[in-house]
Amino acid sequence: MSLDYFSSHSKKLSFSRSFKLWFVIFIAGVFTLWYSGNILYQYSFGYLTGKVGKFFSSIKRDFPSRLNRDSSNNELNELKASNAKLAQENARLKEELRRNSVKFSPGAAFSAYNFVEAPVIGNDNFFDTPLLMIEGGRNKGVEKGMAVLDENGVLVGLIGKSEERFSEVKLLSNHASKVGAKIAGTSWNGVLEGSRNLRGVLTMLPLESEISEGVEVVTDNRNPAIPPDILIGSVAFARESEDKLFKEAVLNLFSDSKKLSKIWIITSRK
Repeated sequence: MSLDYFSSHSKKLSFSRSFKLWFVIFIAGVFTLWYSGNILYQYSFGYLTGKVGKFFSSIKRDFPSRLNRDSSNNELNELKASNAKLAQENARLKEELRRNSVKFSPGAAFSAYNFVEAPVIGNDNFFDTPLLMIEGGRNKGVEKGMAVLDENGVLVGLIGKSEERFSEVKLLSNHASKVGAKIAGTSWNGVLEGSRNLRGVLTMLPLESEISEGVEVVTDNRNPAIPPDILIGSVAFARESEDKLFKEAVLNLFSDSKKLSKIWIITSRK
């Protein structure tokens, strides 16, 4: 055999061995990739399905409790709102009952006079010009200057303005208010002028007047529209006037306009 034959045969064997080797490597690589991919797929899919499963399990477990909690919160809020409305209605009914239960009881001293009852619809406590707004005016015979009393027969003020259906009460503490008054049980009289802080000042009292703390002050008989001896207040303290010509007494007024729901107006004698 020739040398060329052996050389050619040797090359064929070498190629065959190389091909087999590469084929084995290729098959091994493919198997490795397949196996790794399968493991990765299984791991990833398992991980993903595990997370998804846990997520839906938590929803299944927590949703009823969250739903119940939200429902309980809504019911609690509705109950609070309902209780607030009931409290408001209860307060309104109590105030209405209180208003309806207020009765005029001034005593026998006023039996000779005619009265008109009127509800208070507004209270203006602006500094030194306090006023009351009442329902009732010329349609009920109410006129300017008439005396206004509370349920105990205490003087509250005078009608300052009268319209057809409504009137304005000028309170005794109004700085523009002036009413003839005297120390109860004496002849020492003066002029009651409005002051601040639910007080009045009885001015122009005689210097010789002896005024004790706590004595009562009543209306005098100088105003024909105002009956005498209507209670006004009590003396807090007395002092000389700035010009030293008179005495004056600072009063605590008996009637508190902030608490009034009704008033009574003296319209005439019987």
